[in-house]
Amino acid sequence: MERTIESVAVIGAGTMGSGIAAVNAIAGKPVLLLDLNADFAHKALERLTSGRNPVIPDKEIAARITTGAIDDHLEA
Repeated sequence: MERTIESVAVIGAGTMGSGIAAVNAIAGKPVLLLDLNADFAHKALERLTSGRNPVIPDKEIAARITTGAIDDHLEA
């Protein structure tokens, strides 16, 4: 049985988590990037899309990443 990854959730929007989110978005997968604080996750996405050499230079790719807080997206 072959399994296909349809979407990705990344818990932790630090250096490693945001990088994992970027790679998956570039690969065409919708990504949910979560952290304890939704603002921190949003700022991580801003870092990926800004600067002289952004990791994600394309707005269409960046739109595949949704940010939020862990508590708002995971059930106990």
